[in-house]
Amino acid sequence: ISMVTKVASSGAGHGGRKTNNKWSDSGALSADKKRTEADITRTINSKLLKLVKAVDTTDNQGANSNDNLYNITRNINNAPDGIALSHHLNAFNGKATGVEVLYGSKDQKPLAAQISATIAKVLGIVDRGAKDGSWLAIARNSSQNKKVLLIEWCFIDNASDLSKLDI
Repeated sequence: ISMVTKVASSGAGHGGRKTNNKWSDSGALSADKKRTEADITRTINSKLLKLVKAVDTTDNQGANSNDNLYNITRNINNAPDGIALSHHLNAFNGKATGVEVLYGSKDQKPLAAQISATIAKVLGIVDRGAKDGSWLAIARNSSQNKKVLLIEWCFIDNASDLSKLDI
């Protein structure tokens, strides 16, 4: 992210409430089923929040995926205006690879492309680029002054991708 871009908020995707070490919405799972998207994206978000002064929009209360989406969107809307990051991990067939950044509005496409290219270069994985994410619940339901960018950091079910991301 360029020096002129201010991250207003950042949050881990999925998760919700954690009971007996199990998330209400774990998100995607690693190939060995031992690691969850919710855990890994919380680590990413925690590290990012230490680097930038942004509001944490992670949901730790939702009882299911719908609650989780509602709470994240509410948190984004309650945060200052500006870039709202949401951290995620893709999953497909164990072989798909790369990073992509979904943007909530077309004016964010150049920034989404820049972020995707930078992450790809740093991790040494495929740059899948900027993708239209206007259909996303957090993009559709966030106020106009929230610039939603959903980062799919890599494929959690691809062992090579995950090892390059591993933090």
